[in-house]
Amino acid sequence: MLTPITGGGEPSVAANAAFLKYVIQPGVLQGQSGISIATEFGPLLPGINTDPGVGFSWVGIVSQRWDWGTAHFNVEANLTRDQHGEGFLDVILEGPSTWKVRPVLEMFYDKIWTQTETRSILMGAIWQVDRDLSLDAAYRYALVNGRPVNEIRAGLTFAFKEEGDKTAIRPGASFGSWGLSR
Repeated sequence: MLTPITGGGEPSVAANAAFLKYVIQPGVLQGQSGISIATEFGPLLPGINTDPGVGFSWVGIVSQRWDWGTAHFNVEANLTRDQHGEGFLDVILEGPSTWKVRPVLEMFYDKIWTQTETRSILMGAIWQVDRDLSLDAAYRYALVNGRPVNEIRAGLTFAFKEEGDKTAIRPGASFGSWGLSR
């Protein structure tokens, strides 16, 4: 995320990460029946003019799709860039998967022990450019230790398959949390 929106400070790029995703149990998101179960993990990268240090993130994801939309439930454990434990619970609701651009709503609770507690709601859209590429943009409102935070966010997700890989499951990479905050 890029801060600040208005003048009065040095711009910074924060909340950078690079994740790999692996589908543990193929389901409705992979064109099969039943719930999809995946994991996503990777480094929390240093920022520019903020967020020094490197951390690590692991996420468990359970998803189900219906005609009206898709629901995702995420549980995340992190070692933050400043080496604190973090727990995160998240629910994401998306509009119909057949829509090229679909609405998205996300609600989460985040706790970094000895530092912060966050309650957040996000509203936005996901543009499925093609099967292996999606772009997203959203507005987020949060209370961080009781203080309001407003953000405009954007992200990019792409999938790939290694040459010679015969499985139907493809790993993916996500680069997200880019945006303006105040």
